[in-house]
Amino acid sequence: MPFYSLFNSIRAANLLAWAVSALLAIFWIPLFLRGRGFNSGAYWLGLGSLSLLALLPAYQRNYNAGVILFIALWAFKNIQEPLAQAALLVSAPFLIPGEAILRRTGLAYRFSGNALWNVLAMSQLTCAIIAVLVLCLLCQWKRISQDLSNTGLSI
Repeated sequence: MPFYSLFNSIRAANLLAWAVSALLAIFWIPLFLRGRGFNSGAYWLGLGSLSLLALLPAYQRNYNAGVILFIALWAFKNIQEPLAQAALLVSAPFLIPGEAILRRTGLAYRFSGNALWNVLAMSQLTCAIIAVLVLCLLCQWKRISQDLSNTGLSI
């Protein structure tokens, strides 16, 4: 939806959505494979990241919140980590039917011609998925870096 709001082309929106998913998957694959030595809680992070990657090219709805549960399991287990806290905070739009509220109050129609409004407010779930996914990738990278530095190696 954010790409459609920017380019008004279904074809361009689909291509860009798949391109972003593929680009993030390129980062996800080596991070997940290198992170196999993590404790079992890290698999929730990897599984959640993969699920979010799979959701990116799809139209986002609140029922996608079930996928965020994988990230929430990891985040609550690692609640002391700032990236885990940030992932929980960014996941908040899945708890509230924001788009429905914006439509019901009339705000969605009042600002519908504004591209920035359509990209950020009306596409809040897509933005949340991208933000949570980036946080997960950062956390995976950080853990791998820490594990390698503890062994004297570097990335």
